[in-house]
Amino acid sequence: MQPPPVALGRLAARCSAIGAAMLCAGALLWLPISHLHDPQCPLFWLVGTWRFVLPLSGGTLLALGRSIAVISNVVLDEWDSLHEELNRVEQELNRLGIR
Repeated sequence: MQPPPVALGRLAARCSAIGAAMLCAGALLWLPISHLHDPQCPLFWLVGTWRFVLPLSGGTLLALGRSIAVISNVVLDEWDSLHEELNRVEQELNRLGIR
């Protein structure tokens, strides 16, 4: 049986990957490209907005991914502990001849 934290791990990886990509894209928008720094350029305002939105959103997603990964690890540890305890109980019941 596959533990439920596997889905959490996948979600954490996706959030982290998307967040890192957004951080990189936001960093690229800070490159000194002359026409993007001209207020007369139509892309100036769009780039100016996304220059702040992408890194903030990316950082938030990256932090969310890390948080989910930590929670997933805790849940997975508890899942393993539960299975160990169930195996011990099953062995004890078998030893006593109880089914």
